[in-house]
Amino acid sequence: MNMFENQKRYPYRVLVVEDNEITQLLLEKILLQLGFYTVDIASNGSEALDQVKTTEYDIIFMDVMMPVMGGLEATQILRNNYKLDIPIIALTSKKLKEDVLSCKDAGMSRHIGKPFTWETIYNVVQHYFEDSAAQLEKSSSQNV
Repeated sequence: MNMFENQKRYPYRVLVVEDNEITQLLLEKILLQLGFYTVDIASNGSEALDQVKTTEYDIIFMDVMMPVMGGLEATQILRNNYKLDIPIIALTSKKLKEDVLSCKDAGMSRHIGKPFTWETIYNVVQHYFEDSAAQLEKSSSQNV
């Protein structure tokens, strides 16, 4: 059975930090299809910092270039000041080696180029949640 077969099967919370509304909607739809219970949206890094203060997330998808506060600055604050140790995935149309290195240097876990595909998001989710999803599936089948 595909671990992301049923929507809302696994209790993960994701934060999408993106200023483009179309990209917000597309990523939210993909993530819900992959089984996330909750997908919250922030339009810039400053809003993301506010949301992280009140909500515990399992993964963050973060645009790099946004108004008010960009993703690199927000990630540095999340890593250094908030001591957040969850995957932060960079979303950016910049795909040059130095851009990828800038994301890594800021503390981002991975880099996804725009435009992205469903498969790209699926592979990232599978990379970070395959083991815990299998454990949840095993424990729920033992409780039946």
